[in-house]
Amino acid sequence: MKLLDDKIIVRNLTKKTAGGIVIPGMLVAYTMYEVVAVGPGHYDKRGCSITPMEVKVGDRVLINYGSCQKIEGKTINVNGTEEDLFLVDTAEECIMVLDDDETIG
Repeated sequence: MKLLDDKIIVRNLTKKTAGGIVIPGMLVAYTMYEVVAVGPGHYDKRGCSITPMEVKVGDRVLINYGSCQKIEGKTINVNGTEEDLFLVDTAEECIMVLDDDETIG
């Protein structure tokens, strides 16, 4: 799989209980994701240049709730558990990148 432009694939870091209840642990308007894959950056047709991505694989990012689309049939194995992957159409949907020691909620 190769991403184009400034597309991002992420996995949801929102915690769920064994019964499937979502525990947001953060503001309802945002969801925390981990970046799984990124494209090369935004291609500017007028200037014939690529603006590099501001996020990288492994970053934890906050994204507006509802800005991601579930990718049907694509999952990632994390610690023996299959997790869904989500597509973010543009890197501009990322509100912020969290530092390693930062938490939300």
